Amino acid sequence: MARIACAACGTVQEAASEAARCVICGAALRATEGEPPRPRGPGEAAVPSSSTSEVFDVDAGRKAETPAEVLQAEPGRRAAELDEIFAAEKRTTTALSLIPVWGIWRIWRSDVHALPEKWFLSALSLVLTVALAFVAWRALPGEADRTVETKASIDRDLVALEKLVERFRGQRGTFPEATVWGDSVRRRDPRFFDPWGNPYRYTKRPNGFSIGTYGRDGERGGEGADADVFREFPH
Repeated sequence: MARIACAACGTVQEAASEAARCVICGAALRATEGEPPRPRGPGEAAVPSSSTSEVFDVDAGRKAETPAEVLQAEPGRRAAELDEIFAAEKRTTTALSLIPVWGIWRIWRSDVHALPEKWFLSALSLVLTVALAFVAWRALPGEADRTVETKASIDRDLVALEKLVERFRGQRGTFPEATVWGDSVRRRDPRFFDPWGNPYRYTKRPNGFSIGTYGRDGERGGEGADADVFREFPH
């Protein structure tokens, strides 16, 4: 038995001849004791024998895949990747189908949904569209709501005009005549016009004055938005 050093891993072991293989790495024993192997650098892996059927990951301490195993697993990996791509596209298209009107058109252009799924999502999108339209319609102010808001706006205008008349009386000692009111109307002062663009009516009385509007139609009488709104300011 001779002591022979392995050229691959550097271990020295007893062997009958140089034709033997290393018991550590399986490489052929080619170096003798007189020809020490080249020292390996830090982290440098031993070179496996070309006849070895298995390859080991020396850094992780685990068995690595051989080229044949990689080729065998590749079709399965690609199939899994394609399945994930199709699943992501299907989720996105399903979410887009819920968009009112446009979503129905989008779902019928999908290649990843079956026909029953397309019908179901189309019906669901239609139901959501109708529900949203109903909610939006209910949220819009009705005729009664608009009438209440308009009357509140008129009340605020009448209070502001009353203050203008009182200020005029405080400066001149008397209430303004109808001609003075008419001058402000002709100057298109927005404070002297009702919500429909009609001029507010002013009447001077012996014991005060009145301000008001004939409503949307600008005529005496009427109901709702056409109703007359006048306020007396006695003194």
